[in-house]
Amino acid sequence: MLVKSPRKVGKAHRISYELNVGPIPDGLNVLHHCDNPPCVNPAHLWVGTHADNVADKVAKGRQRWGMSGYGRHGETHPTAKLTEEQAVEARALYGAGVSQAEIAGRFGVSQPTIFGLVSGRTWKHLGPPISKPRGHNHVGAKNGRSKITEADVREMRRAYVGGETQTSIAARYGMSQVTVSKIVRHESWRHVDG
Repeated sequence: MLVKSPRKVGKAHRISYELNVGPIPDGLNVLHHCDNPPCVNPAHLWVGTHADNVADKVAKGRQRWGMSGYGRHGETHPTAKLTEEQAVEARALYGAGVSQAEIAGRFGVSQPTIFGLVSGRTWKHLGPPISKPRGHNHVGAKNGRSKITEADVREMRRAYVGGETQTSIAARYGMSQVTVSKIVRHESWRHVDG
């Protein structure tokens, strides 16, 4: 709030300080003990640096962290989707071989949320990234998400070698041409002969 005093125009709390307490030293700000910016009560005003003002608001719990959550971690972060207990459990499940998608389903969050948790991109205070145990990465039809069988893969490769186009094979099996390309070039389903 700007006011006009007999001597100058300025912010009301600064003018109140100068009229009731004295001059404001160069380089200092007029701060509020009451944390109420419109207040002009000289008993509520004091002078300090910008750093003093920041320290005061942090000490009083008035720091607005915003969506960045600067300085907060875990469940105290404003965008946290899990509790600390859930995050620890999710990490343990992943370490035991449970898929990120299944863990996400259990806790009602997205798979990228679980990826951030187990990769150490988020929840860093819980420890280093977690590696999935060897032997749990099922390939081919054993992974539970496959839409084709090993016999289908062999047939795709035979059809491609026989002159059928990748696009035609993709349409027949209901998948993208890129996926078929990886299969026929042995970039995926490498464990299948043929």
